[in-house]
Amino acid sequence: MAELFTAEERALLESSPYVKRAGETQLTYEKEYYYQLFLLMQDGFEFEEALENVGTPISILGESRAQALKYRTLKYAKEGKLVTPTPVKEPSAESTAVKRMLELEDEVERLKQENAFLKKKRQLDRQ
Repeated sequence: MAELFTAEERALLESSPYVKRAGETQLTYEKEYYYQLFLLMQDGFEFEEALENVGTPISILGESRAQALKYRTLKYAKEGKLVTPTPVKEPSAESTAVKRMLELEDEVERLKQENAFLKKKRQLDRQ
């Protein structure tokens, strides 16, 4: 049976950008997790150091979970299944301005409809 993570350990694990979710007994990793581990090992880090660097220390994971991660990381590398990180594209100022303009146009249209409704309601109330 898998060891339970404490709430404090789960919070620490979830603070890693490579851990999607930390439950009481299971961890869900981001796609790039194994890639980052493999890169660190290729750069000369021991596996335990690599785990520490990606925010999943062996002291929390436990020896058996760490060994399973090492096996999976090397297996994925051998099979060519490591997912490389997707670069984050910064929105351009132009696209942000266009998006804001479209939002404002939608708001103006909504306010016009609301105004027309209130005018009709006021006329009906006078009768």
